[in-house]
Amino acid sequence: MGNCCGKRKDYKHVKTDETEVADLENMEQSQSVSPQQRLEFVIEEELVNEDTVHLEPPALLKTEHIPDPDDTTDFPFFRDQKTINHIQKSQTMFIMRGPSGCGKSSLVRKIESIYRSAVVCSADDYFMGEDGQYEFDSSHLSYAHKDCQDKAKAACSHGNRVVVIDNTNIKRWEMKPYIETAKTHQYVVIMLEPRTKWRYDAEELAKRNSHGVKADDIRKKIKDFQECAPYYFGWFLTVSDSLHLKDIAKDCLIECVKNYPDIRDKMFPKIESLADLTEEMVYQYFSLDGTETPRLLHCTAKFIGNPKNPVPRRAEYLQREDVKAAGGKVFELTITGITVSPRTIGARVVLTTAQCKLFDKPEEEERDKILTRSSSTNRVNSLGPETITNIPERGRSAHITIAAADGVKNVQTTFDLLDICDLEWKNLMEVKNMESIQFKSGSMRHIGGDFCEVNLSSPIRVCTLFSGFY
Repeated sequence: MGNCCGKRKDYKHVKTDETEVADLENMEQSQSVSPQQRLEFVIEEELVNEDTVHLEPPALLKTEHIPDPDDTTDFPFFRDQKTINHIQKSQTMFIMRGPSGCGKSSLVRKIESIYRSAVVCSADDYFMGEDGQYEFDSSHLSYAHKDCQDKAKAACSHGNRVVVIDNTNIKRWEMKPYIETAKTHQYVVIMLEPRTKWRYDAEELAKRNSHGVKADDIRKKIKDFQECAPYYFGWFLTVSDSLHLKDIAKDCLIECVKNYPDIRDKMFPKIESLADLTEEMVYQYFSLDGTETPRLLHCTAKFIGNPKNPVPRRAEYLQREDVKAAGGKVFELTITGITVSPRTIGARVVLTTAQCKLFDKPEEEERDKILTRSSSTNRVNSLGPETITNIPERGRSAHITIAAADGVKNVQTTFDLLDICDLEWKNLMEVKNMESIQFKSGSMRHIGGDFCEVNLSSPIRVCTLFSGFY
C-alpha cells in the first residue's frame, strides 16, 4: 500500500534528480520498455515521412548546467538537448515580448536555427515589399496584425511543431488572439523576453532597432509594458500522452464503478442494478465519451490567479530565479496511480526533489494545520501516541486532473486527493489492511467514503514542458 506523503516505497526507481538521468539511460537501453513506462518514445519523423511512426528515446544530457547571467540566450530550449528533442516533436508557441531593439530578432533567429521547421509570424512582414524593403504605414497597422494572426492560425491548424509570434506584444490584449489560438490547437505557450542589459534603455534601443523607431516612442512602450503572468504554472503533457493517460483512466473508472457500490450509487442513484449501467453512461458522466476536443493534461505547480485577488506568495513565486530557469524546460513526471470519486478522476504524481521546490499548494498547508491540531490531541492507537511527525510530506497533492463531473471545478481534484491522503494516513495509524482487486492496470482498492484508488502495476513516466497557462 502506498503511503500518503507521495514518496512511495514500492517504486524504488523514483529517485532524486542526481540519479534520475542514470536511471533513465538504463531504462532506455532495455529492450523491454513498455509504452506506459515511457509514452514519449512514440514520435513522428518530420523530415522523412510525417505518417511514419518511430520508436526513439530522447537524448539526455549528463553535464550539470551552471547559468551564465551574461548569456542572453541561456534558455533551456536552446541549450538542453532533452528539451530540444521534446519541443521538436510536440506543439509549442513562443510569444516574443519587448520593445524594438531589445534583442527579439536574435532570439527568433536562434529558434529558427535549432527548430528548422519553425513558422515565424510577424506583423512587420506585412510591410515588407517585394524588393525586401521595409515600408511602414501606420494606417495599415490593424491589417498587419490581422494578417499575422491569420498566419498563426494557419500554422497551428497545419500542426507545425513550433510557431513564433514575433511582435512587441507590450499589452496583454495584443497577445490574446495568439493565446486563444494556442489553446484551440493544444499548443504550450512560452513567453519569451530578451535578457539584454539594454532592454529598458530607450536611447540604446533607438540606436539598435532596425526600423528607425525613436527613443520617445520606445520610452512610451516601456512605460506601457504590462505584466503577463499566467493563470497557473504547471507541467504540460503532449496531446498524445494526454489521450493515452485518459484511456488508462477510463479503464480504471469502469472497474471502480463495477466493484464499489458506495461510489456507483452516488454517481448513478437511479440505477437499480449493475446490469442497467453501460460503459457509455459512465464515460458521459465525466465527459469521457470522446466527443469533446482533446486537451493538454497538466500537473499544476502553482496557481497564480489575478493580481487584484492575489494568492499567497504570488509575487514571490513570479520573481523566483528557479521558476524563471524552469520555464520552457522539460521535466519527467512519474505517475503512480489513478484516483476516482463521484466528483473527479485524477492521476497521482510523485515529484522529484527539484520538482517539489517548484510545487506550491496553499491547500496542502491548510490541511497540514488541521492535521497538526489533530496530532496535538495525542490520541493513542495501536502504534502509540500520534505525533506531528506522522503528518504527510509536502507534494502529496500533486496530480493531473483527467476529468471532473458536470458542474465540478478541476481544483476539486486537489481536495479529493488530500482527503484520500488523510484516509490513507488514518488507515496507516490504525494498522488497517485494505482489500484490493487486481486487474490489468494495477491494484484497486476502496480507500473509504466515496474514494477509490488504483496503484498502477507499472509507474508511467512522461516528458512534460514546464510553462504557464495564460
